[in-house]
Amino acid sequence: AYLSEEQVGVTLTGNTATGSSLNGFGLRGTITGTVTYDASGDLPFVIEDDVTVRNGASLTFTPGTVIKGMEWWDELHVHGTLIAQGDATHPVVFTSTADDAHGGDTNGDGDASAPAPANWGGVHLHNDSSGHVLEYVWFGYGAGQSSANLNLYEQSQAIDHATFTYAE
Repeated sequence: AYLSEEQVGVTLTGNTATGSSLNGFGLRGTITGTVTYDASGDLPFVIEDDVTVRNGASLTFTPGTVIKGMEWWDELHVHGTLIAQGDATHPVVFTSTADDAHGGDTNGDGDASAPAPANWGGVHLHNDSSGHVLEYVWFGYGAGQSSANLNLYEQSQAIDHATFTYAE
């Protein structure tokens, strides 16, 4: 799906994908409303190009949802609000399409590729954003264009039960 002033949520349930160059639900574009993405135990959401949450908009990922970036330049830019609220057994995961351990073999290459630091761009919470909830989250293999999996710009942020790993 390619977002264009997106204002609706997506729930993925009971889906499978195999034999494709992308075994997931592709995302790119702009979010302007209150949107929830729920894919717990299903296909991952894949950032195929930058996704931007505009000021005044919010994006929620439910427990167990996996979000993967395709390339080192693919990023999630938040100018509104990001709610990534997992739980102890079902974290929200931000990772690379090469990471088969989270969300399966999304790039469809079996064991031919392995995840590595800077595989995708990461998450950016810009200085005009606020109200974020980051609880029970896992960030890995990011920092393609930046220095971290999660980038904060001139703001304070509470982060609870997070894992940050494999960044540049």
